Amino acid sequence: MTLYCNLCDEPIKFDDEHMSERTGKKIPLDLETDEPHDCPVWRSEQHKQRRYYSCRKGCGQFIYFDKNERAESVKWIPLSKETGLPHECQ
Repeated sequence: MTLYCNLCDEPIKFDDEHMSERTGKKIPLDLETDEPHDCPVWRSEQHKQRRYYSCRKGCGQFIYFDKNERAESVKWIPLSKETGLPHECQ
């Protein structure tokens, strides 16, 4: 029995070896590649529901984080809400 993504209707599968450490739930995998399913519909919805945070250094600007924006040290890079560019605290 083939399962399909509820959002994009691409074929997916689950297995016991790919579990989320945070939730303990199985992670959907692409049927052919065994890689985590990268649903384009979910990504576009995620973009619409982006969470904004106040800068913790006290400048008062709003920032957000994007999974595709990381430094070489693998740390998240805060991005400015207004420009979408890396945040520079004043």
